[in-house]
Amino acid sequence: MAELTARLYPCDHDLVLAGALLHDIGKLEELEGQVGAGFTPHGRMVGHIVLGMYYVQEQAQQVAALEEGKMDDLLHIILAHHTKEYGSPVNPATIEALIVHQADLAEAHLTGFLEHCQKSCSPNGWTSFSPIYGGQLRVS
Repeated sequence: MAELTARLYPCDHDLVLAGALLHDIGKLEELEGQVGAGFTPHGRMVGHIVLGMYYVQEQAQQVAALEEGKMDDLLHIILAHHTKEYGSPVNPATIEALIVHQADLAEAHLTGFLEHCQKSCSPNGWTSFSPIYGGQLRVS
């Protein structure tokens, strides 16, 4: 989604793609190994946003050609992808960070919509009430 959106706007496409691929990399350390197993103690204390920032900083030290400004831009995408309203330390301040944030938000909403439809679809083609979406959803 982020890659497609980046094609429509003047931005650093490579940075958007890198941010889209890496914005949740901290979840590898935040979450237990098995799906649904919960959080690691370190993940519970620090969270995937900060863990992702640390991971990317550490890995980037091995890439000599990475410009300092690009590194800051990539870290900003990771730090801003949830916005302050949902736990990020900063809001998106670049078009690349905004594109990754909006793509992440859209993916979460669409996944939640589909999961609710799968869990609670009745024979008439409508779901039960969804507090997240503010009503019943029609399954097509």
